[in-house]
Amino acid sequence: MDTITESLGLIRAPLRNRLRTDLAASVADVWALVGNPARMSEYSAGVERAEVRTDPLGAITGYTLHFRPMQPGEPGIVAHDTMVWYEPGRGWASRSDRPELFGLSDDLHVLTVEPSREGTLLTWDSHYQAQHLDATRAHYHDALSDIGQNLLARFGGRLIHVYATG
Repeated sequence: MDTITESLGLIRAPLRNRLRTDLAASVADVWALVGNPARMSEYSAGVERAEVRTDPLGAITGYTLHFRPMQPGEPGIVAHDTMVWYEPGRGWASRSDRPELFGLSDDLHVLTVEPSREGTLLTWDSHYQAQHLDATRAHYHDALSDIGQNLLARFGGRLIHVYATG
């Protein structure tokens, strides 16, 4: 477990999926995209659009994702997440407001960026319990693979790994 997620003290569920890339761009450039969840549709094919919620001072407190329909003619899923940690230029962590939409419980999604030789090491960890664990792991693996490929296409660099575990 890394020090950020340990210091948050929020993890009850095991790490299930991870994306790690070394992007050929500065932390500031990568953060300008991934630090604002409202821009998630720019690098995730599954997200049609996203909106953020902010407090009176403008800090991001949560976001809503409008997913593309899984099958033609079906409605897309709308998911609401609450930010439990947000540190500009370093990362963010969120939990689903209504995890039953995906059959999740005890979920925590943590995105971090840090300087690397290449430019920016980006890590996206997903911790959760799920009613249909194998199917959920496969879905997150596909989604994180898509995100990784889109970020690499935009910034260059290399994929370190995308994996599903536990």
